[in-house]
Amino acid sequence: MKSYSYQLLLGLAFFFAFTACHQEETASPVREISPAEYLEKNTTSPILFHFASLNEETQAHQGWFIDRWGNVKSYATSLQDPKAIPEEEQCGAHLLDNLYTLADQTHTQLDLDELVEKFKLIGKIDLSKLSTIQMDTTTTQSTFYAFNPEENYNGDTHCYDQHGNLVAVFNRILLQTNGKENQANNSAAAKEILNWLRSIQEDHQL
Repeated sequence: MKSYSYQLLLGLAFFFAFTACHQEETASPVREISPAEYLEKNTTSPILFHFASLNEETQAHQGWFIDRWGNVKSYATSLQDPKAIPEEEQCGAHLLDNLYTLADQTHTQLDLDELVEKFKLIGKIDLSKLSTIQMDTTTTQSTFYAFNPEENYNGDTHCYDQHGNLVAVFNRILLQTNGKENQANNSAAAKEILNWLRSIQEDHQL
């Protein structure tokens, strides 16, 4: 009789422990991170997408970009300005910060769910899908870019600011350029991003 009572009590103890554990799990579901938190976690670049227009004769340089907070900002400057966008395919974080400070107008703020969707596509762009460059005699150039973060400590990728400090590195990915040079990335991800950027450009007359 004592053995039966002991087994019964032991069974009840396991039952209540399992029930309490199950209730705790259902009461505390894992919280999904917000789009803003996702971008904060996955990139430190202030700029995710960029459109640049350059006139080599006048040195006029203007454009617009989308920051990681969803703002669409525009700027106008000159290539003689030391804060103008760098020409390298890999950019240090401080150079993107310089470009960001050029913005003098905010046109709209995008839906962050949509921005995250397009940001995830950057990593899916096939860099081998660039079309053949065609040269033209014009002195103007209009280009769409995306910026993809890269680990600074991997391989030979190292970038330093003007003070010699190691900074984050971003790959500047060409989506499409027209003018003196004509080139485009023909991967599906690049085309989807480009169509989205063109719709923003048209909607806000940028």
